[in-house]
Amino acid sequence: MRMAGAVALGVIILEALLVGAFLLGFYWLGEVQWGILFAGILLLLIALPWLGELVVRFDSRGPKGEAEIGWWGRAAFAMSGETTHLVVRVLGIPIRRTMRSEKPAAESSDVPSEGEPLPASAQVEPAPVVQPTEVKEDPQRKPKRKKAGFIRHINSETIEGLCRMVGSGLGATCELVWGAREIEVRVYDPMQKELVDALIAEAFGYRGVGPVNVLLGLGDGCRRVQVRYRIGLLRMVLAGLQVLVNGRPQALAKQMKETAGEPPVKDRDEELIEQIRSGAGQATDAPRAQ
Repeated sequence: MRMAGAVALGVIILEALLVGAFLLGFYWLGEVQWGILFAGILLLLIALPWLGELVVRFDSRGPKGEAEIGWWGRAAFAMSGETTHLVVRVLGIPIRRTMRSEKPAAESSDVPSEGEPLPASAQVEPAPVVQPTEVKEDPQRKPKRKKAGFIRHINSETIEGLCRMVGSGLGATCELVWGAREIEVRVYDPMQKELVDALIAEAFGYRGVGPVNVLLGLGDGCRRVQVRYRIGLLRMVLAGLQVLVNGRPQALAKQMKETAGEPPVKDRDEELIEQIRSGAGQATDAPRAQ
C-alpha cells in the first residue's frame, strides 16, 4: 500500500508539472501549440536521465572496474601498485583523482637483531618487583555486566522494523537479479592448482540460468575474476525506491537510536533479589536503631 501511495503521489506531481508547463506556454505566448511544446520539453527533460541502462564491469586483474550510468554518467577506477586512479565523467566532463596509500613507517635500523646484545647506553635496570595488594570485594556490590552491542537495540518495534527491512531487501534483490538484462561471472583458476582447477572446469564448466551466466575455466595459472552486470536504469531506481518506501530504513534507524538511550530493562529475578536485599537491610537496621 505504501508503494502504491508513493507511485500515485509521483504521478500526481508529474501531472501537476506538465499542466504548469502547458499553462506557462499558453498564457505566455498565447497559443495552444506553445503550451504543448513546453509540456513536451518538460516531459523529455524528466524522462531523459532515466533512459538507458546501468552497466558494471569488474576485473580482479589490476584490479580495475567501471560503471556506466545511462548516457550521462560514467565512473572508472584502476589500481596499479599502491596508486588508485579514479575518473568520473558527468555529461562528458571528466573529474580525475589519484589516491596513494600511505606506507607504514619503516623500522629503525638501530634496533639490534635477535641475539645481539644491547649497547651499554641502551641497557635499562630492571624495575623493582611490587607485591600486589589484596583488594577486598564488597559482597553487596554487583558485578558489572558487559554492554551488549546490538542486543540492547532489540525490542518489539525494532524487530518489526528489521523484518520489514529484510523482506523489502529480499524483494529488491530478486528484482535486481532476475530483472537484470545480463549477469556474467567468469572465474579462471579459482584454486590456482592445475589439477584441481582442471577438475572444477570439467565438472562445472559453463552454467546459465535466466540472465545469470557463470563460467569456471582454466587460465594462465593466476586466479582471475571478471564480472559484468547490466540492468535498466529505471528498473534499478524503482527497486531502490521500493526498499526506501516499504522497508523504511529511516524509521528503523530512528527507533534503534531511541532504544540505545533507554535504560536497560531489568529481569524479574533481578527485581526479586533487590527486594530481598532491601528487606534484609531494613531488618538489620531496626535492632540497631532500638
